[in-house]
Amino acid sequence: MFYLLSKVLAFIVYPLSFATLIFAIACLLHNRRRRVSQILIGTAACWLYLCSIEPFANILLSPLESPFRGSRDNLPRPDAIMVLAGMSDAINSSSRWIELTESSDRLIMALQLARRHPRAILILSGGSGDLFEQSKRESVFLRDLAMDLGIEDERILVDSRSRNTRENAIETAKLLAGRDLSDVVLITSAFHMRRALGCFRRLGLRPSACAVDFRGHHSNYDPFSLIPDATSLQGSTSALREYVGLLAYKLQGYI
Repeated sequence: MFYLLSKVLAFIVYPLSFATLIFAIACLLHNRRRRVSQILIGTAACWLYLCSIEPFANILLSPLESPFRGSRDNLPRPDAIMVLAGMSDAINSSSRWIELTESSDRLIMALQLARRHPRAILILSGGSGDLFEQSKRESVFLRDLAMDLGIEDERILVDSRSRNTRENAIETAKLLAGRDLSDVVLITSAFHMRRALGCFRRLGLRPSACAVDFRGHHSNYDPFSLIPDATSLQGSTSALREYVGLLAYKLQGYI
């Protein structure tokens, strides 16, 4: 039930979904509560605009990402490299070809570390996070890709059951149980690292953070920064989804 509710709640707070919902309510109230309807339409439009501009997206992303800038600079020599899935387009992927998304930095970093440290095992964690499509397991596709790119089969461990970050930690802990691995590196997107580390630490694991896929940045803004764009909207959406995830996991005692 928690898995379903978390997916639905996250979808509702997406800027586009939220604005659409408010617009729909405003339309229903237009004839009976015209003033309220106008306020709702203005609120939805302002919120969608804010989430679509670079400065606001960076404001949302900064608290999530800033603690992990530089995390790749002082990594230990790893015994195990854990990478969390969430970097492929499941619908367009197959056993022969995998379609990667903007989070594919996770896999690239994992493969780089695996090539630099040939004795480290590579753990790919993640099944299907789709509510309706459970037949395609991302980590299985990623394993095939890693092997195609030169990582030996015997070095790869796969968790194909987990559907979210909490389950990533549980299933990966099972894979690590009984193995003498002192230094473990955890790779995921920077905005997601805080929740991921929290889940692993809750289970008694202490991996070193290796954050990638940074989406916020600090720049000298100009008038063009106030023009809405899809990249900023995506950054705001990722941040808002993560804040909802942090709150839900905190309330459930997962972190």
